Amino acid sequence: MRSYELHATAKQVARSSGRSSVAAAAYRSGTCLEDERTGIVHDYTKKQGVEHSQIYIPDNAPVWAKNAKDSTALRSKLWNASEEKENRSNSTTAHELEVAFPSEFNLMQRRETGDAISREIMRRYNVAVDISYHVPNKSGDERNFHSHILFTTRGFDEKSKDGWARTKFRDLSKDAKDINGNPYLDDEGNKTTRGKLEILSLREFTANEMNRIAEREKLKVHTEHLSFEKRGVNREPTQHLGANASQIEREGKQSERGDINRAIRAANDNLRLFDELRKKAEYHISQRQKTKEAFEKRQAEQKDLAALHKKQREDLQAQKEKLIKQRLNELKDRNRSKWADIYRRQEQENNNFEQSTGSAFGRLRYFIKNKECLTAVYDEKGHLSDAFKSVLNRDLLAQCLKNRHENERKNLAVNVSDEKKRVYNQFNAEYLEQLEVLKAHQHDDRHIMKVRHSDDSLRRAEDVASGKAKEEFDAQKKAQEVQEAFNKKAQEKPPEAKKEFNKRREFRVFRDYKEQRERTSNDNRERDSGLNNEFTVFRDMKERREQSVNNNQQKNSGIKKEFNVFRKMKEGRESEKNRDKGGGGFANRNTDIGRQI
Repeated sequence: MRSYELHATAKQVARSSGRSSVAAAAYRSGTCLEDERTGIVHDYTKKQGVEHSQIYIPDNAPVWAKNAKDSTALRSKLWNASEEKENRSNSTTAHELEVAFPSEFNLMQRRETGDAISREIMRRYNVAVDISYHVPNKSGDERNFHSHILFTTRGFDEKSKDGWARTKFRDLSKDAKDINGNPYLDDEGNKTTRGKLEILSLREFTANEMNRIAEREKLKVHTEHLSFEKRGVNREPTQHLGANASQIEREGKQSERGDINRAIRAANDNLRLFDELRKKAEYHISQRQKTKEAFEKRQAEQKDLAALHKKQREDLQAQKEKLIKQRLNELKDRNRSKWADIYRRQEQENNNFEQSTGSAFGRLRYFIKNKECLTAVYDEKGHLSDAFKSVLNRDLLAQCLKNRHENERKNLAVNVSDEKKRVYNQFNAEYLEQLEVLKAHQHDDRHIMKVRHSDDSLRRAEDVASGKAKEEFDAQKKAQEVQEAFNKKAQEKPPEAKKEFNKRREFRVFRDYKEQRERTSNDNRERDSGLNNEFTVFRDMKERREQSVNNNQQKNSGIKKEFNVFRKMKEGRESEKNRDKGGGGFANRNTDIGRQI
C-alpha cells in the first residue's frame, strides 16, 4: 500500500500583498469578475485546467446570496461584498486552503472529498466556501489533481444590516494564548498558536476523509497528515517547488529548489536503505533470539521432563522396596511363630525322651513309636545292628531324635527361603510391568513435546514465509549458506579463505563506493556541461561584443582621421584667405596652388 503525504496548505488573500479576493476567485474558477472597489475586470475565461467549481453558503446567509441567478453572479456578489466589508488597507479578505488529491482517486472520489471538506469548513466557521477543482497541466505532472478552497474571513449574521457578522472569526489567527491567558499546547505539550492547531485539525479531517473513501473503494493508498518528525520517520521533507521553479524544471533546467530537493531525495534514499538494512538486521537478531529462546525453552522442558521421569522411576522403585519390605516383615513374623512352635515342640519331645527312656521298657516303646529309628537299627544286610541288639542303647535313640529335629529345621528354612524368593519374583514382575507402562507414558510425553516444538517451528516458518518476511527469510537463508560455505572453506584453508572473504568484502565496498562516485560524477558532469554551455554562450557574447567594440573603435579612428584631414584642409583654406587679403604675392601663389589642386 502506497503512503501518500498530504499536501494541504493554508494561505491568506491580503491587501498588504497587493491581492484581491475577487481576482483570486476569478482565477481559480476560470470566470470573468469585476472588482467593484477598484473597477478592474479580471477575465480568466480562457484559463484551462478548471474541472469544476461550486459555492457553499450556510443557512443564515443573507437574501442577496440566496437569490443569485447562477454561480457566477453569486461569486461576484459574494467576493465584492467581502471586499466592501473590509475597509483597511492591509485587511485579509479571504482564506485559502489548497488540497492535492491522491492520484488513485477518480473524478467522483475527488468531488466527494472536496464536498466533505467544504461542508466541514462551512459548518465550523459559518462562512461561505468557494471550491475549484483543477486538473494537471499538459506540460506538468499528470498526477497533480488539486483543489483551491476559498472561504470568507467573516461569518454571516441574520440580525445585521448587510448580513455579515460583526467580527471576523479568529480560529486561524496567530494568537499564542486563549481568552483565559493560558498558552495553546499541542498533543506533545509544546507551545503553539491557535491557527496551527486549527490547520492541523483540518489536515486531520482531510486525511481521515481520504482514508475513508480509499478504504471503501479498496484503493491501495493511505494518506498521512502528520510530519515525518511526529510520526518518527527518519526522513527529511522536501521543499515545495512553486510555479517558477516548476516551470524551470519542466524546461529541462535546474533550479535552486530542485537541486535542494534532489539532494534531499538522495539523502532520503540513503536513509531508507539504512533503515531497511537496520530492520533486516533487527529482524535477523529477533529471529535468532526467538530461536535461542525456543531452544532454551525446549532444553528446559526436556530437563524438567527427564527429572520428572527420573522421579517417577525412583518413586516406583521406592514403592517396590517398601512393599517387599512390608511383605518380608509379615513373612518374618509368621516364620518367627513357626520357629517358636518347632523349638517348643522339640524341647517338649526332648523332655518326654528323657522321661520315657529311663527304663528298657520305655526305650522299647519309644522305639516302636518313632519309626524313623528303624533305619538306624538295621545294617546293610538287613540284620539288626550290633549296636541295637540290646534295647538298652539310649544314645542311638537320642541321635535319631536329634536327626529328626535337624531335618525339620532344614525343611522350615528351605520353605522360608522359597517363600522369600516367591515374594521377590512376584514384586519384580509387577515392578517390571509398571516400569514398562511408565516408559510408554514417558515416551508419549517426549513425543508430544517433540510434536509441539515441531509445530511451533513450522508455525514460525510459516510466519517467516508469509508476506514481506519471505524475502527476508530467503535472504537470511542465502546469507547463512554463503557463511557456511565460507566457514567450511575457512576450516579447510583458514588463511586463504579469510583473505578471499576480506577481498570480496573490500570489493563490494569498493564497488558500492565506485557506483556512488559514478552517480555523483554523472550529476556533476551534467551540471558542468550546463555550466560549460552557459560559459560558451557567455564567451561568444563577450567575443562578439569585443569585436563590435573593436569595429567601432576602428570606425571611430577612421572618422577621426577623416575629421583631422578635413580640419587641416579647412585651416589651410582659412590661412590662404587671410594671406590673399594681406598682399598680392600671396594671391598669385594661392592661384598657382589652386590650379595645381
